[in-house]
Amino acid sequence: MKLLASEKRWLILITCYHALWFLGAACWRHIYNGDSYEYFYLAQNLRHGFYYSGNPALPIKDIEVSLRMPFYTYFLSFIHLVFGSNNLIVLAFQNILSILNCWLVYHFFKSFFQFKKYGWIYWILIMAYPAQCLFANMIVPDIVLQLFLLLYVKNLLLYEKAKSEKHFWLMSLYLILAMAVKPIVYPLIILHCIYSIWQMLRLRKGQLFLAGIIPLLLILSFGFWNRERTGVYHISSVQPHNLIDYNIYNFHASKYGTEEANKMNLKSNTLINQEPSYAARYAKAEALAKDTIKANLASYSFFHLVKSLRYFIEPGKVELDLFTGYNTYFKLKDSSRSNFSKSLEHTGISGAWQYFLSYPYWPFILLIALINCLRFLGFLYFLFDRKKSFTLRLIIFLFVGYFAVITGPVSNYTRYFLPVLLFVSVCSAMGYGALWEQWLKPKLKNLHREHP
Repeated sequence: MKLLASEKRWLILITCYHALWFLGAACWRHIYNGDSYEYFYLAQNLRHGFYYSGNPALPIKDIEVSLRMPFYTYFLSFIHLVFGSNNLIVLAFQNILSILNCWLVYHFFKSFFQFKKYGWIYWILIMAYPAQCLFANMIVPDIVLQLFLLLYVKNLLLYEKAKSEKHFWLMSLYLILAMAVKPIVYPLIILHCIYSIWQMLRLRKGQLFLAGIIPLLLILSFGFWNRERTGVYHISSVQPHNLIDYNIYNFHASKYGTEEANKMNLKSNTLINQEPSYAARYAKAEALAKDTIKANLASYSFFHLVKSLRYFIEPGKVELDLFTGYNTYFKLKDSSRSNFSKSLEHTGISGAWQYFLSYPYWPFILLIALINCLRFLGFLYFLFDRKKSFTLRLIIFLFVGYFAVITGPVSNYTRYFLPVLLFVSVCSAMGYGALWEQWLKPKLKNLHREHP
């Protein structure tokens, strides 16, 4: 593959950009969060035949029995086995994967959708989103998940172009691997299976149904395995935990304020913990969450929609502060400390603005938020551009929409945007390119003719 001079420059620049973040990680050493240790514990426990992501020296926690999926643990274990236990080596591999991800999306769209002239917009949008490099330099599975999902979408688009069974089988493979990284993927498997049935009926090819059903059978089997271990059928214990401690908590905080939300969350968890078994606690958490949503269906739906839109513009202040050491997890969990949301809640816009001005990196955060808004506007223009392939626009819309909706109330964490960042950015670049070619450029030419 012969690279153009401009492509070589961007590839060198994105590599150097990742290297700077890697140096930051090596200096600050803020490369772990709560998830990181759970993957280490899972690796340690698996060596003794125990699938558990908690500290085995402490009392067993129900949630840790089925919280984490296995792939990233094996990824860490393999690197440690071959290269030693220095986690900077893990980060080096993740940076390579991140650069590869960025390049794969650019090259694919350049090759199949005539995306060449405005590639510089894509690269700027990527470098203007710090989370891409930040999570490449933390012990978390998000960059690995991003790789498998972009390969899934790539093969989906190739399948739509050529209707080759090979690409459908590859889609299923990458979906299985993505599912083995994080449980956020498993509802996507149902859509994949429905799509395979439609394609089988349309093209009369039984292989397509087989390729589509295998990921579903695997995830169903995993759920039955969890039932044998815990007494309740489920894929991951993260679902009821997220519903109670994030979705419902954030909804209550937006409706009643932080203090009242804390009381309601404590009451819910007290009721859950009173249940005698894990299966009963799991069912109780789901029931409490569903009852709250049903009782507030209209207001919760609006809240969820707003949060799903925030997904596209969130600058990621919390993660940047933790990575640079400006904040710590201990301070973050301190309910007595002030933050932007609390200032807005208690003293209104003026108080929130004063808090924001006291933050030393506020120009940087505002710039990220502004570019995120521009990325989203370019993406919207792409989606409504009828000159672009309808199939391409539909696939991208469904893929991006799935993650936006499923993230919803936890959209203040930018890592949830990583699965779609590269596709949203490349489509935004295509949108701005089309806007220039179809509207702005002709307008300027006509203006020049009228006023030479």
